[in-house]
Amino acid sequence: MKSANEKFCRECGSLISVRAEICPKCGVRQMDPNTSISVTKDGTLWLPVPSMILGMMMFLTFFDDSGWDSDTIIGCAFFAILGLVLGIVSVSTQRKGKGMAVTGILLSTLSLIALLGLFVAQG
Repeated sequence: MKSANEKFCRECGSLISVRAEICPKCGVRQMDPNTSISVTKDGTLWLPVPSMILGMMMFLTFFDDSGWDSDTIIGCAFFAILGLVLGIVSVSTQRKGKGMAVTGILLSTLSLIALLGLFVAQG
């Protein structure tokens, strides 16, 4: 007779403990069909760090006193967009390095706004 802390094996039907992960008779792993395995990934720093570095580099280029031609503006815009995309992907897919990714998003966005202003001012 089955007690409260026993269950039947899903494969062979023998009586086993509720906490048993593997049936001692048939060796089949026991898993409740209603429970799902959730693997939480913290992630790596391969997305947020480049986002932050690109954002800082593009933001710091505005303190350079050299001239701004259209090729320089387009090149800087490419790297600012890359930093923005890496930051958005990092924030949406992982938890690790979220602060760095947000910093990269913020600095890349500010850089893109300033680059747009420079591009419009160039004529």
